[in-house]
Amino acid sequence: MYTPTRDRCAIAPQVRTFGRTGHQVSALALGTVSLACAYGIAEPGSTAACPDPNLALRVIREARAHGISLFDTAPAYGEAEVLLGRELASDADCTITTKLAPPVDQCGRALEGQALERAVISSVEASLERLARPRIDVLLIHNATLDVLQDSALIEALLRLRKRGLVSHLGVSVYREDEALAAMRGDAFDVVQIGLSLLDQRPLLRVLPTAQRLGIAIITRSALLKGALTSRARWLSPRLAHVHAAADSARRALEVSWEELPAIALRFCLGVEGVSSTLIGVHDLDELTAALRAQSDGPLPKALMSRTAGLASVDPAVVNPALWDLP
Repeated sequence: MYTPTRDRCAIAPQVRTFGRTGHQVSALALGTVSLACAYGIAEPGSTAACPDPNLALRVIREARAHGISLFDTAPAYGEAEVLLGRELASDADCTITTKLAPPVDQCGRALEGQALERAVISSVEASLERLARPRIDVLLIHNATLDVLQDSALIEALLRLRKRGLVSHLGVSVYREDEALAAMRGDAFDVVQIGLSLLDQRPLLRVLPTAQRLGIAIITRSALLKGALTSRARWLSPRLAHVHAAADSARRALEVSWEELPAIALRFCLGVEGVSSTLIGVHDLDELTAALRAQSDGPLPKALMSRTAGLASVDPAVVNPALWDLP
């Protein structure tokens, strides 16, 4: 049996208040898409393959052993919910967020009435079975657009689930600032997940201050921008030369090597005021260890942090990986 090695990093993740939910969570959160799906920038010529489930379980176990208490998953992430269920079903001291894809018919139209209700309940019950838990800690609407956020029938269906006790808290996963701000109106949603990185600093202006004022928990993702802020950037296709150029410009401005850049990028996110937890997506134990070590190094020095403001890009084609054309 595999035994977690607690000496991989001397300092466990810090603990932060998770908005108005009443939860305390680790400053680092473990995302699970890369543990169950071929994900991110791949070496040219490599064959896409799902990670080894046994390795994925070891990573989850190791993360928990080092104090990571927030885990993010989704039904769309292959067997990720099942993996978390196998490792964390009986762990009441960790928080798991999973997701609901907005229910649509075969033509892509939003479901209504009983069809909507059945789809929402079916998705949540399936997630509960895979996670082996009596309730979902946080249910996020996956890729919530403005249209989805204006679907009062969907919101009411989710509120009924919360009232029944199948879900403790509701939230959204969004790509844009206006979507995040729309989700914060009213009292339905307690959690917002949004991208934040050296290149994507859009949440700093309005999203984070608004969330702090309202007590909304903020989970940030894409700290390494799907691998573009690592040495994997060299594998980006010519179609994504603009992404590589932006990442390389940031690296040179900060006067660090490609090998040093991931830690700097993660420490930037961990040092942003108002972020409840920063998601890390790791493929193996070495990447988990590197993230833990980056956290143990603490926030970026003020002089270096002040230089990060000039690195932000406003080009959606750079900061939104959903728009990238990856193999």
